[in-house]
Amino acid sequence: MVSSNEMNEKHSIGIFSRFNKELKKVGKAKIEFRNGSMDSAELYDNTALNIPNRTPIGIGKPMSIEILSIYTGDAPQKMFGGKKDLLVVSGIRSTTTHNEAPRAINQLIKEVDDKQFLEPSAFSKGSPIVYYTPAVDVSTTLCSLEVIADTFSKETFDKIAGLFDKAGSLPVFFTSNYYLLAGSSIVRMAGDLADALFESQTFLKGNIPFRFDTPEVPISMAKQIAIYNDGDERKFKDFAPGLVDVGGIKRPALVHRITKNRYSGDAPYILLSIDGRDRNAELRDFSPKMATTAILDKFYGSDIESKSTEIIETAMELYNDMHYFKKAKDLMEEMKEINANTNEYQRMKTLLEAYQANIRNEQFYV
Repeated sequence: MVSSNEMNEKHSIGIFSRFNKELKKVGKAKIEFRNGSMDSAELYDNTALNIPNRTPIGIGKPMSIEILSIYTGDAPQKMFGGKKDLLVVSGIRSTTTHNEAPRAINQLIKEVDDKQFLEPSAFSKGSPIVYYTPAVDVSTTLCSLEVIADTFSKETFDKIAGLFDKAGSLPVFFTSNYYLLAGSSIVRMAGDLADALFESQTFLKGNIPFRFDTPEVPISMAKQIAIYNDGDERKFKDFAPGLVDVGGIKRPALVHRITKNRYSGDAPYILLSIDGRDRNAELRDFSPKMATTAILDKFYGSDIESKSTEIIETAMELYNDMHYFKKAKDLMEEMKEINANTNEYQRMKTLLEAYQANIRNEQFYV
């Protein structure tokens, strides 16, 4: 486990730059951190665990962000006793077709206990998918997650459960003008859900920057990431992402680096998987849904219920394709002036392939 402060320190004194140079020069490198070390040879090696190795991420490659597990820690209680419900919310900024940060509901869990270990499953409502793109084409993407503890009515739970069914493998997106988008269905938020999303304090909050072309900053890699509150850093200093045996099944959790016991303290966390597998068959609609949510949020007010989201989604798909078509054509013109044997040309070629991978309709292929 490495804190953001230590990451900044390592960056400021050039540790990551030396790591990258050594890796390129001799094919291996190592960084010492306060709580352990990172060896480049271990980054993708899962052979001892009998699980698939991760697929690298980067410019021109797919990238997915997925919730593996949630640990509630010392979960908030109701004022006069009883258990609160848990709402997991995510958001992405610096996407390619719009500047807004559409937010999504990933999980709504009834009456959570203290120190409860939660995993997405076929029997729970919600989506573990926080983000997916068929090809990364921007140098920086910012991801945020929030966990809100509140109390929701049965009507709210039933409505959200129905929307999760319509959303399929995607989360339910929501707008700041109090509407929810799932599949091609759009409904008004229940009052208690709107209050929680826009007024309640967060129980857990974290931000993850994904950087692929920032000087002197390490390139983001496929891995597991733990999200926890800044003030809880010391509580996790001896823990790292791993697997624990629960009823004969290996489950992802934070485990002690020496004893391998699962973390069971008071601090909450979310464990995420970052991977570069091609998941377009199941998640190809993620970006159009985000774009549609942004358009609904920006241009439609009280009249939103009379609009057809299918028409808007189709329009956003076409806009997306035209956007990438133009970027691809412009880049191809630039490449004509560049020596094909240079690193600059290869970088541009990778970016061109990323633009082409993000085009959905064949009439826009270049």
